[in-house]
Amino acid sequence: MVGERTSRSLAAFNSSENLNVLNVFKLIESSTQGDRKAFHQMIEVAKAQKEIVAMVADAGDRIQRSFKESVMLDQLIRAEKIELHFNREGMILNHNAISTDIMRWDFSHDRQILRVAIE
Repeated sequence: MVGERTSRSLAAFNSSENLNVLNVFKLIESSTQGDRKAFHQMIEVAKAQKEIVAMVADAGDRIQRSFKESVMLDQLIRAEKIELHFNREGMILNHNAISTDIMRWDFSHDRQILRVAIE
């Protein structure tokens, strides 16, 4: 679960980036159990907006839990519906992201898949 320290850190990050908070979603869902309702709700909220939505997470492995979700997020980035902000990495992925940042995101996701596969 998202700790108080993480919540404060993300609030400070949002403030420093001049981001207005539309909604807060705590994604504590497992990729192996259930449908990840909060994740899909977050995606639907982002899709409904007229402007690009910044999805802010503490780290690169905190938003998506599967390759399928990574593909979905990548499509939304390319369609200029969302951008991903990762606090710990100091990284922003948007439609102009450089390949090294995309690769760093892929690696953080690959570690998460490996962790789930081993558990």
